[in-house]
Amino acid sequence: MPLQEVTWFHPVLMDAALRADVAPVHALMGAPGGAPLDSHAVGTNGLIIEGSKHWEYTHALRKSGVLRQAGATVLDAGCGRSAFAAYLARRGARVHGIDRCLAAVTRLRPYGVRASVGDLHALPYRDGAFDQVFCISVLEHADDPLRCFDELWRVTRLGGTLSVTGDYAPRGFPTRTPAAGRVMDRALLRRLVGPEEAFADEPENILEGLGYFPQMWPTVLPIYLRFLKDGPAPPCHYADGAPAAQHGLTPPGDPALRRHAALQCYRAGRIYLSYARFPEARASFAAARRLDPRLARALAWDLAARLPAPVLRAGRRARRTLAPTAGARA
Repeated sequence: MPLQEVTWFHPVLMDAALRADVAPVHALMGAPGGAPLDSHAVGTNGLIIEGSKHWEYTHALRKSGVLRQAGATVLDAGCGRSAFAAYLARRGARVHGIDRCLAAVTRLRPYGVRASVGDLHALPYRDGAFDQVFCISVLEHADDPLRCFDELWRVTRLGGTLSVTGDYAPRGFPTRTPAAGRVMDRALLRRLVGPEEAFADEPENILEGLGYFPQMWPTVLPIYLRFLKDGPAPPCHYADGAPAAQHGLTPPGDPALRRHAALQCYRAGRIYLSYARFPEARASFAAARRLDPRLARALAWDLAARLPAPVLRAGRRARRTLAPTAGARA
């Protein structure tokens, strides 16, 4: 089995060593020392580190050993404007980045990143092109995560490593929300690693105390998966291992779960706003209000998001000018 490691990111992983590893990346992007590790960091040069990617990227780089491999060929799939891709290139790695957003990849090219526009469902690279492949909090956002995984596997060289992280909600969401398709649930995890895999510390229910930071999404926990490519064919995608009825989903009418789902939608709306994706932001805030009409902040942001797009963009520019490292709180 090519699976080498599964780790759930509990707050204890955010220690002094992690902050020390992130410090040179913050320096590259122009973020001040001591910048928060649980929210977006926006550099003066336009590079960013998004919320939980502070420790997701750092943990993945530390475990992969890529910084100890001189001249390693690396792919950052779904790179966006990631400061980590620029940092790896400055450290001597031959970094390729791919993302759907042209403006994002253009930001990385001055740092030596061979960045291009493309789709994870059909990567424009030859088989076995990369020593290390990173897909950090992207796979769960894809329309077909399993097809994307197969493409990532294809472009990893034999003996190379594929590192994947994502927002993991062990029991998914029992109600359709804009955020419901943006998490890696137990079904997707089991399709990737197999139903027989046993993880001693697998969380049973995030709602019972495993939510990690009040600024972050309260019902999910980032997960890290590392695979060693030990054969040319991708791992078979296993059956889920249990019918949906056995997953123990809380009924949609449960008030606590509805409140958490509303907060999920609210935070999704804030994230969409940070990327100037205004229609998605409005839909997320509206969904939060439907799930929990008492969520006053969702109402306030819903009204704000209905201002004309030029006004919203001007407000975002003004905020970044006044506090360039504050970013968008997730």
